[in-house]
Amino acid sequence: MTSSGLWLGLATAFLTAFGLGPLKTALKRWSVVDWPNNRSSHKHPTPLGAGWLLVPVALSGVAAASFLGGQSVPWSIIIGAIGLMAISGLDDVRPISPWPRLVCQAVAVAIVLLILPPDYRLFEALPLVMERLLIGLAWLWYINLFNFMDGLDGLSAIEILTVGAGVAMIGALAGFMGTMALPDALTDCGLVLVGVACGFLIWNWHPARVFLGDVGSVPLGFLLGWVLLWLAFQGHLVEALLLSLFHVADTTSTLTSRLIRGERVWRPHREHAYQQPVRAGWRHDRVVGIIAVVKVALVILAVAVAANLVPGIPSLVIAVLMVFGVIFGFHRTAPTESQPRPRALTDRTSEPISG
Repeated sequence: MTSSGLWLGLATAFLTAFGLGPLKTALKRWSVVDWPNNRSSHKHPTPLGAGWLLVPVALSGVAAASFLGGQSVPWSIIIGAIGLMAISGLDDVRPISPWPRLVCQAVAVAIVLLILPPDYRLFEALPLVMERLLIGLAWLWYINLFNFMDGLDGLSAIEILTVGAGVAMIGALAGFMGTMALPDALTDCGLVLVGVACGFLIWNWHPARVFLGDVGSVPLGFLLGWVLLWLAFQGHLVEALLLSLFHVADTTSTLTSRLIRGERVWRPHREHAYQQPVRAGWRHDRVVGIIAVVKVALVILAVAVAANLVPGIPSLVIAVLMVFGVIFGFHRTAPTESQPRPRALTDRTSEPISG
């Protein structure tokens, strides 16, 4: 962690917090608005498209952190995120078929992996081609699950914040403890993500005044996936899994259960664990607050693993049990057929590729 990284974090927080006001006004003027319906969690029309600001600010901060840290960010990350922002922004205004969006995401991921040096490895026992294929599928899945989980006020901001904070803390403490240190560029990228998330959270906490939109969730999922992958390439695979565990567990378990029931997994739905308490009448901030506590616990555990204070695999097992305990508890709150579903609290969903 460097002083320049701290200043970049503050700068991105300032730009996001003060830039979203004018953007919100412009989105309302251009009628880029999420209108309430029987699937919505909001009562009033809400501007949609905070990603038009968050993505450029995040990419600029990451590029600056990489340059100041003496390590250039792959040009494919910048170009890929911009391309995904463009097609996702168009999808927010005029819906596009899921498959062209999936193809664009796959191309963006493939280009990055193709130009990575061959010494960037996670599993030496696997052939490089097979490893890159598995990494690409996992990255593509993370992009979409981040989009699927963008369904409650403040939830995406909490994911960005905790992933960024986890990376920054691992970079700061692992080196201090004499364990496997991170490049300054990666640690400072974590601070940039923290800044963006804090600025966005001011506007997106319940009741949200602006929504991220696919223009933000898709490219930011792409960027977060790269940061987690970069962390894993530095020898911190378990820590990367811990930082992303709640989102991965909720979405993967939901998709698996829908596949088992023979449902069309690409259709919008309200079956994620995080959606069940809201369907039962809980406030968004209550649900997101619980998830935030779980995410903070996962960050602490990841930092402890990185500092060699606790063993990695047993910690991951404990984390999985904790996360699925919360997921099970959320599902227990799901309304029964005899319970009314408050219209204003029915969760909104975008129309993702699957979920």
